[in-house]
Amino acid sequence: MIYKDTSKSEKNKLDFVGFDYKSPTTYNSRPKEGNYQIGYINRYFVSRINYTDIVEVNSEEYIELRDIFYKKAKLIWKISGPKYNKYEDGILVEQGIYENNTANINSAKETIEDIESVLTDVFQFSKK
Repeated sequence: MIYKDTSKSEKNKLDFVGFDYKSPTTYNSRPKEGNYQIGYINRYFVSRINYTDIVEVNSEEYIELRDIFYKKAKLIWKISGPKYNKYEDGILVEQGIYENNTANINSAKETIEDIESVLTDVFQFSKK
């Protein structure tokens, strides 16, 4: 495929004859106190089609990156609440961090098969 640099000011951006291709910029999630009060953060991951690289990106870049080049997964990551499911009289009253985040990873694996290679700690960012 023929490509050319579009400009030096547009870092990581290439023009693939008729396609606008942009390499993702790694984003490191950092929950704020308000996120802990809500209990969740949104996390966005992308992986180039036919490659195994997986990158966490911010929400804006997640939207901008073209589906023809990337597989995408959005996870609602639980960061506060009980560590494990909380039951009262055998009834689930609150989903645990472990169960929520494990279920989200398993769901994301339908799109990005090896996502568990970058999400190795289901308690990441959780308050202990």
